[in-house]
Amino acid sequence: KGKVEDVAKRVLEHGADAVVFDDELSLAQQRSLNKELAFHGCADDLQILDRTQLVLQIFSERAQTREARAQIALARAEYMLPRLTTFLTTGAGMDSRSGGKGSSGGAYLRGAGESQLEMDRRLFGKRISRLNKELDLLKEKRTQSREKRKTDDRLPLVCLVGYTNAGKTSLLNALA
Repeated sequence: KGKVEDVAKRVLEHGADAVVFDDELSLAQQRSLNKELAFHGCADDLQILDRTQLVLQIFSERAQTREARAQIALARAEYMLPRLTTFLTTGAGMDSRSGGKGSSGGAYLRGAGESQLEMDRRLFGKRISRLNKELDLLKEKRTQSREKRKTDDRLPLVCLVGYTNAGKTSLLNALA
């Protein structure tokens, strides 16, 4: 509790909207920290992040290629899969158990007695599988492009290497 009070004090001093912990946090730990920090006067929407979440956030903001975005989506899905809990969906008006005749929420998605958590895990598993297949296809395409570049006999490949102010640009301009 003493550390939580110290963190709350620093959050309030600096007006922080996020707290990053240099360790792996479980979902329960994140929720507990959020409750405790709110109890000490911090905003309810204060983000509690662990190192992995921070890295994923930074990478997702900088990802530019389709492959990079797919890798980030896969990493996020794999990170979130063990952290899925029923609180993610119970507030959305979904029952914890469904199935049988007259069940809401699309009987084609859920088997009899399958809980919302089980369905979420199954859907996350399908998403992870789809992302892995997409990444495999992108790797294969990249390998084919690399092989094609190697076999193309358009122009010889030349590389100029040297220290700063060694005259690389002058040599390249003279050759052009």
